[in-house]
Amino acid sequence: MTAPGPKPARAGGPPPDEFRPRPRLRRVLGAAFAALCLAAVLLAVGVLALVLGDLARDGAPALSAQFLTGYPSRIPARAGIRDG
Repeated sequence: MTAPGPKPARAGGPPPDEFRPRPRLRRVLGAAFAALCLAAVLLAVGVLALVLGDLARDGAPALSAQFLTGYPSRIPARAGIRDG
């Protein structure tokens, strides 16, 4: 005699008497997953905004009209990016 084991799977899926759809649980889990995804996206966008804000704050003093319209030069004080 063999020990009872799990029933063999059928090609058409589980038998109808074993499948119990739980729409309420699916809705709750779906809403929880959507909230988790939204929180992850908001966190990522927030970190991106912090990094870009820090970059803009640190780089803004270096930008000037002379830097943007000046030609390249060997003298750093007169160097620009016009031809670059």
